[in-house]
Amino acid sequence: MGLTGFRTAEPARPEAAEVERLVAGAFCACGCGNHLPGSPHAPACFGCSVGVADLAFIRESLAAGRAPREILLALADPILVEVFADYGDEQLAATWERAQRVAGELHHHRVVLRTQARSVGARRAVALAECARLGGAFASMQRALIHYGGPWDEDSLLRLAERVEARTASTLDSMRSCLGAVNVEPQIDKDRNHASARGVGDELAVFVNREPVEDTDAALRRAIESALLAGSV
Repeated sequence: MGLTGFRTAEPARPEAAEVERLVAGAFCACGCGNHLPGSPHAPACFGCSVGVADLAFIRESLAAGRAPREILLALADPILVEVFADYGDEQLAATWERAQRVAGELHHHRVVLRTQARSVGARRAVALAECARLGGAFASMQRALIHYGGPWDEDSLLRLAERVEARTASTLDSMRSCLGAVNVEPQIDKDRNHASARGVGDELAVFVNREPVEDTDAALRRAIESALLAGSV
């Protein structure tokens, strides 16, 4: 399956072989027990937000000059912080920044937004984040979307992309084409299934290693430390 993955082809880049090698060496952290999406090894995860975020982490870390060995060590991080919320949720920005800060202070990087995309606008935002990932700018676009208050129509989101990525008219046309073509349904479906299995409803929810956590600084710290201790036994 290569880096075509489960939705749309990855763009050809000079570091593609290194990306392929790193993908082949890592498992999806969502708990499915499969390799990352697009791995040449079977079975491969068909692509929840956790796998997608790790693919973005690999590509953007290489682009930033991180060594492949350092990236592989980061992918082996045993801690996964998941925030279940839709883009546009009023609590999301504060929760996201808290989770990022606490995880970073404890030297963990994997904080993942998992959205059920219950509205057309939220679904469109997931597609925009995916198009940015394919262009190598997932982290900056996702953070912008998390802090964005709307509106969520296509033209407004494209203007957001223009501000975040300093896009020209021609590259905005490319982004518009991507929004019309990219398939994020498998990603949304898997996130919805995991949310349902854990009893997540319409309210924002935070999990550390698939266990529910109160949305506070202290609770996050305790949960991460407890997960590390449990994993070392």
